[in-house]
Amino acid sequence: MSDLSHLSRDLREIAAADDAQRIAFIRGQWWIGYPQAQAALDLLSAAIENEPGRVRPQCFLLLGPTNNGKSMIIEKFRRDHTPPALPGRDEENIPVVVVQMLTDPGVARFYQHLLEVLGAPVRRTARKHDLEALALSILKRVGAQILIIDELHNLLAGTAPAQREFLNLLRFLGNELRIPIIGAGTRDAYLAIRTDPQLENRFHPIILPAWDEGDELNRLIQSFVAT
Repeated sequence: MSDLSHLSRDLREIAAADDAQRIAFIRGQWWIGYPQAQAALDLLSAAIENEPGRVRPQCFLLLGPTNNGKSMIIEKFRRDHTPPALPGRDEENIPVVVVQMLTDPGVARFYQHLLEVLGAPVRRTARKHDLEALALSILKRVGAQILIIDELHNLLAGTAPAQREFLNLLRFLGNELRIPIIGAGTRDAYLAIRTDPQLENRFHPIILPAWDEGDELNRLIQSFVAT
């Protein structure tokens, strides 16, 4: 057998297992942390603990280049804050609601997609007002404590009026639900938010820079090797 001394004891046992066990392990849920990612998780954890219920909850923008780990951070945060299902409870408890921004930034389409994520039946012919009322009702019923919108830079795919309408939606949701909203995306997401001074003051940027050669990159590579 090859030298497995670089692996921890539990991983050596998996490495020595049969093919099926090793493949199942590799395909499982993985998380390899690094300082910037942990700092982002700490800020999001502080937001979900301290911001819900405030009149003007602090919001965040998780910003970084494409394929730089933003979605993995969001998924890690969602998993860490997903409570176990309670027997006898008809409705799910979903403190972290994650929705992806569509390339069509229309408000009605966003509400439809959000309701689909929440598992609610949606009539395609429903009016925007009805979609909004249903989405707000369900978000409150499932105990949403934070709303995360991934790929927020897709907002710029819309026309200028559509962008303004969606920015108004972000402000409305934060005020109505009194929960923090997290937007994740590239630098373009920040440029979109900056067009609204009120939102710019409310959304605090969390920057995930591109990797450069150095000690942190070396430690990250060593973490991959060790697993």
